Amino acid sequence: MKKTFITIIIIFMLIALALAWYAPRYDGPYYKHKEGDHVPPPALPVQQPATTTKPATTTTVVAQPTFTWSFRKTPGGDIAMTEITLTTTYPNGTKRSQIIETVDGSCNDVDTSEKDMYAKSNMVVCYYSGFGINYKIVKDAKGYVVMRKEFEEATPDYNPPVQVYKEFKRL
Repeated sequence: MKKTFITIIIIFMLIALALAWYAPRYDGPYYKHKEGDHVPPPALPVQQPATTTKPATTTTVVAQPTFTWSFRKTPGGDIAMTEITLTTTYPNGTKRSQIIETVDGSCNDVDTSEKDMYAKSNMVVCYYSGFGINYKIVKDAKGYVVMRKEFEEATPDYNPPVQVYKEFKRL
């Protein structure tokens, strides 16, 4: 009886191992399975700022560019690679595209906003095998900057350090 029970447990473990080995790989919470297939993040509640009455002032509105991220899978041997491209569209209709970086895994743009993020852009999350990179665009006194932050997946045994955004590329 005991031998039969142990044999059954071993068979179930081998089946589970085989299923895990041949299962599709999961590349993070916003994994793009194929071109055009996008799993958006859950919508976060938007808190409206408190309104206050201010004296009327005259301001000049200057049109600002819009930034659009795009991703292209590139051959990388055993590891899936993604080339990240940023297209800047200026108010006069002129467009300028530039390659930002080629990374392991897959990437998606996420409609999430952080406090210092440029309003006419999205954040990018790239992820592969427990390691990820976030990109965002920030406007400063000199112009626009792509900021980059690395992150690791936590486990019960490991709590990775929280990294800060660093200037990656000036636009």
